[in-house]
Amino acid sequence: MFKYLCVSFLLILSSCSKTSTGFQKRPLQLNLTQDPSTFDPRKASDFSSATVNFFLFEGLTRSTPDHIYEPALAEKIEVQNKGLTYIFKLKKAYWSNHQPITAFDFEKSWKELLDPKFPCPNAHMFYPIRGAEEAKKGTGSIDKVGIKALDATTLRVDLHSVTPYFLELTAFCTFFPYNEDRFGKPVFSGPYKLKEYKTKDHLDIEKNPVYWGKDRIRLESIRFYLIDEGTTALEMFERGEIDLLGTPFTPLPIDSIPTLKNQHDLNSTDAIGTSLISFNTVSKIFKHEKIRQAIILSIDRKEIVDNLTYLGEQVATSLLPPKIRGAGFDQYTWISDRQKARELLAEALEELNLKKQDIEPHLILSASGNFTKIAQVIQEQIRQSLDIHVVVEPLEMKIYLDRLYQHNYDMAGCLILAQFTDPLSYLERFKYRSHLRNYPYFEDADYIRLIDESYKAPNENERMRLLSEAERILIESGTLLPIYHFKNGFIVSKEVKNIKVFPQGTICLEEVEIG
Repeated sequence: MFKYLCVSFLLILSSCSKTSTGFQKRPLQLNLTQDPSTFDPRKASDFSSATVNFFLFEGLTRSTPDHIYEPALAEKIEVQNKGLTYIFKLKKAYWSNHQPITAFDFEKSWKELLDPKFPCPNAHMFYPIRGAEEAKKGTGSIDKVGIKALDATTLRVDLHSVTPYFLELTAFCTFFPYNEDRFGKPVFSGPYKLKEYKTKDHLDIEKNPVYWGKDRIRLESIRFYLIDEGTTALEMFERGEIDLLGTPFTPLPIDSIPTLKNQHDLNSTDAIGTSLISFNTVSKIFKHEKIRQAIILSIDRKEIVDNLTYLGEQVATSLLPPKIRGAGFDQYTWISDRQKARELLAEALEELNLKKQDIEPHLILSASGNFTKIAQVIQEQIRQSLDIHVVVEPLEMKIYLDRLYQHNYDMAGCLILAQFTDPLSYLERFKYRSHLRNYPYFEDADYIRLIDESYKAPNENERMRLLSEAERILIESGTLLPIYHFKNGFIVSKEVKNIKVFPQGTICLEEVEIG
């Protein structure tokens, strides 16, 4: 699910101890709605894991409020061979066990995740690298992958085609090197290291004294509470036990937002994300396109956005958010039409020899998210339009994701967050059914052709034209219904100063001070 949700956490948090400036030395208090599932950044597939791993690890590049990416563990980056070869010269840096971080660590970590048996949900992000896709799918040798440590401080990466956003990819946590000590426990390359972890209660991290940029780090520690209930987290915020609420840490409860606007300084930023409905094209109900289209035409998205969003969100006119949609991309209307919806449903039932009572789709969603109210409105709209009962099924996050990955659902309320600032961050996941996050199980020969042609486009205008055509095929298939483009709302304790925002629209805590 997600880079800019993740790149937003390449955070170098700052605070001041009690000095003449008046700032106090205490932990920054945050909350996550679930325990992290892994401390290996290559395996992270959920918000909590990715969030924590961005504090604990670092890669060749990182994101800042002023730049989408800049060098991190890389001291110098050279681009050669007309954009097909990258040479990374590493700076002098150490793991938290005082061992040097080397180019061999990168080569080992990256090649391990390209093993077909290694559980890496974002392995597709490596596919611009020569031979990476073939290695991951078991059709090519790992020895032919374009990743090579030339010496301890030099890493060479060869791409199969020019990839304008490749350096941005290296700021994502999947590209962070992973290492363990002699006891098999992870060691850390980022500004913090793990101090204490108590499942379902809290996770503490502390300043990494051997981090190369330690002089910038003033905050000595951070505590993550692990509270799954948004209302409970809000109560803790009101008592001063949590310093910040908002995505990605803990989403603001929708019902509370109008009140929070009056009681607090409610901040919002445009994020590169889309709230949508995904239809499973291999479910018994939605494998028929006319049924998908009937459901889509019965849903009034304007009613949802006008009544259930509070941060100025707009009805989506594209799958892609404005920040990554090129000038040549189409816009769509998706006007609800109940009469047309009934006609399409009647045609589908006749063609499938089914009765209306045979149609009872389940709409799954994450119980810890903010989609519940939207799901209830959609349930009622479909009942009024088509006299079909939709079963709304809130699920614990792990079960919800497993159902999506296994295509064991009918409809799903989803949020797509871009992992990098390019249309392919959205569109590439729908190229093949084998992609873990191709939730609707969509695949189309023309779509594949357009994506492949975009890799070799002679200029950016032509590349955007091809990707716009691909998006149209995806939308017209009726596999996705974008509802609105996401805004990140957050509230901050008055003791927390210097909150900033990344170019991608996500919260940056790099210059935080508490006092």
